[in-house]
Amino acid sequence: MKLFPFQRNSATIYSLVDVGLETVKAGVAQFSDQGTIELVGHGIAQSHQRDLTGGRAEAEALVEAVDEALTQAEDFSESVVGYKIVPDDVLVALPARSTVGQLFIIELKRANPQTPITAKELKQLRGKAKSLAQKNLAQLALEEGQWQTLPLAESGLELDGQPVIDGIGRTGQIMAFKLWGMVVQPQLLRAVDMLTDKLSLNSVQTIPSVQALAALLRRQEAIILDVGASGTTVVLIQDSILQASHWLPFGGNFFNRAILKTIDVKADMVESLKRSLSAGELNQKERTWLNSHLKSPRQRWGEAILEILLDLSPDHALPRQLYLTGGSSRLAGLDSWLQTKQTTFNGAPEISRLSGQGISTLKIRVTDLDSQLFATILGLALELRFH
Repeated sequence: MKLFPFQRNSATIYSLVDVGLETVKAGVAQFSDQGTIELVGHGIAQSHQRDLTGGRAEAEALVEAVDEALTQAEDFSESVVGYKIVPDDVLVALPARSTVGQLFIIELKRANPQTPITAKELKQLRGKAKSLAQKNLAQLALEEGQWQTLPLAESGLELDGQPVIDGIGRTGQIMAFKLWGMVVQPQLLRAVDMLTDKLSLNSVQTIPSVQALAALLRRQEAIILDVGASGTTVVLIQDSILQASHWLPFGGNFFNRAILKTIDVKADMVESLKRSLSAGELNQKERTWLNSHLKSPRQRWGEAILEILLDLSPDHALPRQLYLTGGSSRLAGLDSWLQTKQTTFNGAPEISRLSGQGISTLKIRVTDLDSQLFATILGLALELRFH
């Protein structure tokens, strides 16, 4: 993987890795002189249904695929910047199917609400809030079965119900700290450590994929549906922060199994049929025939999505802005099914594709990037702002 010539500067260049059951995606990112983040390389390799959480043997079987994707990304960087970039530092996305997240809102009452908030007081209140949230997060880890906690991320701050940046110099009584916490299966972190050790990389941080996806949106309210091979990740954004997330075992493989149950075709033909349908390559008779077999699984997928969304936001109308991403999100008919459920959302659903375009701090310099497959990689690049 490390070939010459290359530029190495661990402070400004990073590798990015997203390991899925179907493919491994990789990226190379750097900080520009202007302080923006540039994606200058990308690569993809087949993971052959290997599961990063499936034990040491499964993780070891993924080393070659991760190395292949990273090498492609490094080679691509040469065509963009004129020399090969081979970072030593890497950010790895944690798949949603192996993480559980929760937003903790910690309200603290100030002793002297008429006195302006000082930096010292803010630091003390923040420390107390994080300590309380950490206890709640530890309880969540126990409920999931001795899972491991990840560092808390501060999502927002309110003073007497009004959003503030830090509150210093302002008066008020109730400070509310919004902290996003996640727990993860311990074997996943061990697998990531093993991968990075085998590839002689320094793991700067592991980032939950839901956090990376949420970083791509600049909206007050929205829903992200990341439809992969093994399932769909639901991300709910409200009040401009990551409010909740959930993973459902309904993805591309679910539709494949449904088709195989009702149509007498070989398994390797199913993906071809789905691609042809989505690309508009089937004639009217063929489309009608295939859509008739997909009607029931589409409905099952959609109903499961809506059920989870209503559980995640029981007291608020669901945002009408929906963003689809993930390789399996291209299946024809998923968006149209959601658009029939207007009364469930806060108005007629507006469905778009999550692309990462239009973000001032992120510059995508690679050509022909499939943003549906590389959305998590783009989100990881944005997370570099905090490292």
